[in-house]
Amino acid sequence: MRVDSVREEKSGAFPNGPSHIDKDGFLKILVAQLKYQNPLQPIKPYEFISQLSQLTQVEQLENIERSVDALREAMEVLNIGSLASLLGKRVSTRSQVMTKGDELYVKPDEEYERVIISITDLKTGEKREVKMEKGDPLVFRHEGENPIYVSAYAVKGNRIIFCQIDLFRVVKGIELGENGKARLLFEDGLTTSLKEVKSLKD
Repeated sequence: MRVDSVREEKSGAFPNGPSHIDKDGFLKILVAQLKYQNPLQPIKPYEFISQLSQLTQVEQLENIERSVDALREAMEVLNIGSLASLLGKRVSTRSQVMTKGDELYVKPDEEYERVIISITDLKTGEKREVKMEKGDPLVFRHEGENPIYVSAYAVKGNRIIFCQIDLFRVVKGIELGENGKARLLFEDGLTTSLKEVKSLKD
């Protein structure tokens, strides 16, 4: 048996390197094994059948992989189509930046007398406060044109009470990231992934 013949068979069987073998590569190895087998000790029939069975399994796995890829592509298209229904709606995000139409919901951790929302205009740097007394709806809606940064706390007597805030931002568009995954786009150009969306409001 010539050494260069075996080298040819080997290089043809592993076109993508030894870590990956496809159906054709597996078949080439099987043919080479039959071609260069020892005639005094030929391959046993059950071993041959076993190797043919492995070839069938490789082919089935390749078909499954292709089907999964096709399903993934279809899901991406379907996902983008369903995301279009979010345009103009408000989604809850971890951001503290608000643009026109966004709403902030505040929830003090304890009994309180007043809630204070601190606002910083991100274009002018101007700072102001919005105060809400106990019994008022604890919702602040931003109607200004400039984006603002917000934080909130509550007070009772001289004590400051921590507040949880939930910011709902208006979805202005849908953008595909570098990894091909859809992200929600807001008025100020910031985006968020679907994983970061906690809830939805009309």
